[in-house]
Amino acid sequence: MRRGSTFEGGAGGRGDDFVPGMHGGDGGDGIRLASAQAQLLDSQLASGAAGPHCCGWPGLPGQPSAGSGTVNVLSGQRSALRFPSPLRESTTAQISVEGTPGDLAYLYLSRSSAFQYMPSWKGVWLTASPYVRRLQLGVIPPSGTLATDYAIPDLGPGNASAGGFVQTLRVNAVGNVTLGNVCAVTILDSIY
Repeated sequence: MRRGSTFEGGAGGRGDDFVPGMHGGDGGDGIRLASAQAQLLDSQLASGAAGPHCCGWPGLPGQPSAGSGTVNVLSGQRSALRFPSPLRESTTAQISVEGTPGDLAYLYLSRSSAFQYMPSWKGVWLTASPYVRRLQLGVIPPSGTLATDYAIPDLGPGNASAGGFVQTLRVNAVGNVTLGNVCAVTILDSIY
């Protein structure tokens, strides 16, 4: 699963020799899959240009996608979470979620990770149940970035650190869900 990415094949090499019958190099494919699947959201595929030849034929251009695999292009805009780490206990961190204006953003916190592809939610669920917290962050403003402060809890006596995973999801006005990326987070005791 890739979000907000560009897959572009490289340009073919120049054929600058004078050997008869030679040609420029072939352009690279944007993505080549062998018996695999790629799920793309808010991403672009581009072929590499054919390489020129000084006195013969140019190479062939690449293809946006090639091979025996399947490329599934999902509609919509990606969601990007920015969550700093490491953090100190009993402080505040500024986090942000980028996405479609008007969508409602949620944050899920878990002590462990998971991996479950959810095509109807346009992503991969990467945090495992039980959840430490589930928070409604707010509505993404017209700028496309929702910034908010998040209170980092006290770890309690005898705990030097804690770790976990946070992931966003967005819900639009008609109830469609888009999963965001996951961030690994480490919280340190204030003595560090």
